[in-house]
Amino acid sequence: MTNEKWRKYQAWLNYPASLTSKDESRRKEAREYISKATQGFDKNWEILVLGCGDGYEVKMIKEAGFNKIKGITFADQEYQNARTMGLEEEVVQGDIHELPFANEIFDAVISKETLEHLLSPFIALCEINRVMKIHAKFVHYIPTGSDKQRDWYHLNCFPEYIWIDLMHKTGFEVKKVFSDIAQLRYEGNKLKNKDSINEAELYDLGLYMARVRQ
Repeated sequence: MTNEKWRKYQAWLNYPASLTSKDESRRKEAREYISKATQGFDKNWEILVLGCGDGYEVKMIKEAGFNKIKGITFADQEYQNARTMGLEEEVVQGDIHELPFANEIFDAVISKETLEHLLSPFIALCEINRVMKIHAKFVHYIPTGSDKQRDWYHLNCFPEYIWIDLMHKTGFEVKKVFSDIAQLRYEGNKLKNKDSINEAELYDLGLYMARVRQ
């Protein structure tokens, strides 16, 4: 599925143009998330922020003294808002299933309320693996439960064990899972490359599975 096809699918579903909330309570929550997620990070690390929205989180990380940051958002309006905030160099527009970055360049990847919105978390995690260095760190905040499933755009409100299984299958080691900011926080590292997914056309699960079974 190309980006254009995905856009048409979103339009057909009437998918929200932006999921970024500017409510102050949500901004406060974001500040707490950034402070905890980047704890222990080296200031020289290359950091990727998934689903960065209008760039608010990227801006906070910059203000904390990190200079090598990239954020990615899919929504047109959020991308334009990030540019308005002066983040032309830091924020790119793209699809997490097809990350527009070279192999093994990031020391850390973080996200909050992002992975549950993805069409195919397995393929997205393979892509995240591809752009991370060996032993690079990840921190993902993922909501679970029936309250999130009421919102149709939460496509994958998996229980904890399924997320852990997906991460293990895509080359990651989950070291910690605990409740934080009313969400589950997953922390770990990349253990190995997940190269097989790159041999198959993205989104083509049949072709991917055929290659895995060979």
